[in-house]
Amino acid sequence: MATVPSTPLERPLQRDGVFTGGLVLAFLIVGGFGMLHHELWSDEILAWIFARDSASLDELYRNLRYEAHPLLWYLGLYGITPFTHNPAYMQVFHLGIATLAVAFFTHWAPFTRLQKILFAFSYFPLYEYGMLSRNYGLGMLFLFLFCMLFETRKRSYLPLALVLVLLANTSIYGLMLSFALELTLVFEIFMERDISTLALSRLTNVLSSGFIAGLGMVGSALQMIRPFDPKAAAGWNTNNVLEVTPGLDPFFALKVFAALWQSYVPIPNFSTYQFWNTNFLYNNLALLKPLVLLLSLGLFLAAIMLFRRRPVVLFLYLLGTFEMLVFMYLKYYGSIRHFGHLFILFMVCLWLGSFYTPKEQTEGTFRKLIEQYKTRFITLILSTQFIAGAIAYTIDLANPFSGGQAAANFIQSRHLEHTFIVASDLIGPPLSGYLDRKIYYPDSERLGTFVLVNRRYISNETIATRGYQLARERKTPVLLILNKAMGKLPTKVSVGFQTSELARFDRSIIDDEQYFIYWLQPTPISRNSSMRHESN
Repeated sequence: MATVPSTPLERPLQRDGVFTGGLVLAFLIVGGFGMLHHELWSDEILAWIFARDSASLDELYRNLRYEAHPLLWYLGLYGITPFTHNPAYMQVFHLGIATLAVAFFTHWAPFTRLQKILFAFSYFPLYEYGMLSRNYGLGMLFLFLFCMLFETRKRSYLPLALVLVLLANTSIYGLMLSFALELTLVFEIFMERDISTLALSRLTNVLSSGFIAGLGMVGSALQMIRPFDPKAAAGWNTNNVLEVTPGLDPFFALKVFAALWQSYVPIPNFSTYQFWNTNFLYNNLALLKPLVLLLSLGLFLAAIMLFRRRPVVLFLYLLGTFEMLVFMYLKYYGSIRHFGHLFILFMVCLWLGSFYTPKEQTEGTFRKLIEQYKTRFITLILSTQFIAGAIAYTIDLANPFSGGQAAANFIQSRHLEHTFIVASDLIGPPLSGYLDRKIYYPDSERLGTFVLVNRRYISNETIATRGYQLARERKTPVLLILNKAMGKLPTKVSVGFQTSELARFDRSIIDDEQYFIYWLQPTPISRNSSMRHESN
């Protein structure tokens, strides 16, 4: 007689080993090919520069004081930079993280093979948390690891507590989800038994594990507190409370709620190559926005119906979703990469739901309909995610995500990499990352590699004026790099210079990361020209 696997973790290993290996290999190939053709943008490469140019862990911590991200992702990069300054290795590292997350999901998640294929190549695992090298992919990995180890709570909560510590230290969204998961474990204990009846050893394990997880969350929160700086990003919208006050903004609240649709069905506006952070329905016509709100409500209610017979999972879904929507309303609305955590939470809840027996066993027409269409509903959602991933992947292959890499390659091809470079904080980091050198940031008024988010961006005209001033002061040519074509400047600014546009890279998916490269060459000024300039 065949041996029955002893734990849920072993059954998928025995049943789906070949399928898992094939799907993971396919993801690695497709994701790797996409990464080879993906140009890093400022937020991606800034993390690399922070790790590369911090001489110690203490300096790394101090450099990150305005980033509002925990250290974990940067620590991973910090471990790579002693061996190479090539940012492509960050992409390789991130691809490994995304591939491992897909492997966990494919091997252990309780979904059909079709659903696993659709998810692996869907928008968030393949593109947003796969090809784009950010800390959010690390959060997805630890969420799936938590689901894998969920059964171990029957023996000890310590493995889950350690995973929650890691999850909390990936991002603010990881922290919120870590908090929701810990409260869900507490809720489950009170749902299933009176805590006073727990054996002393079990109670000790619960309390110590909870303390460890809580300590990790507090540590994450402390890392993300920015120092007081009047130039730093805005604080909490303290007037936007959920009560009848003059500060309540119902239209913004509806906009926040519409993020559910954008997260679950992230099909971008594919009519333009600048598709990123768009949604086909939400961003096309203002008349469609009420429809998106209704669709968001429908998705939310459908999810509640899916989880209603599993109270612990429903608690997690409502708490996690509420946390993130309130954060978006009170602090930071965000973009599609942030909205994606709403969808990943939905998938986690579906996964964890397989560990629970439905509370209601009575037959009912409505219940049977829910169960009958559950698989179709999940497959439909994953199909839209797959389509969104295919659109994003294809457009990214065909168009540069940022013009930074092409601009850096051009500068190197013309042997200008040692020229003094002036570029805005908005577009300077990719140049610094790819060229592995310092440049001058007029917004911050400093020579450096990374930039801090406690600055205020200045206009292209001001940047250009500062470029001419520096060339005049240094009496050497300067490479001035703008993200829009240089407008007409006052004559007194450019007098005494030969100005040439060397190249422009103006077809990038990110509109702000187009590159216009100018050569500012000081020329001798005749005495008559000087007198005419002074008379002006």
